[in-house]
Amino acid sequence: MNQTLSISRLANVGAEVIFSAFETYQGRFGEITCRAQACFENREWFAMRGDAAERLDLYREVVDRTLTELRTLLGARIGHKLVWASMKTVYSGLIARCHQWELAEAFFNSITRRIFTTVGVDSESA
Repeated sequence: MNQTLSISRLANVGAEVIFSAFETYQGRFGEITCRAQACFENREWFAMRGDAAERLDLYREVVDRTLTELRTLLGARIGHKLVWASMKTVYSGLIARCHQWELAEAFFNSITRRIFTTVGVDSESA
């Protein structure tokens, strides 16, 4: 199926997948964080420690799930830079309405770094 989709369509669907994952991450992070005050006030130190660990694991969990979904969607085109450049353009439009667009951008970069195993700035895009 994904081999029949145009680059434009893949970019739109892929960007929506990543944006949806970011929103899921933000929501779950917020839920965990909201418990912090009650745990502190009730001196529930083990619960606070558990919440901290859960927040740390959450990012990796959401990124891993997103990568699995993108690999299914993109198939053989998972490493095509034109698809990713197009996806970045669409994603930039989606996050323009976000109050935390910097975090949304970092989330996208986390995904691409795992796909392309990039460390630092890609010299081709700099």
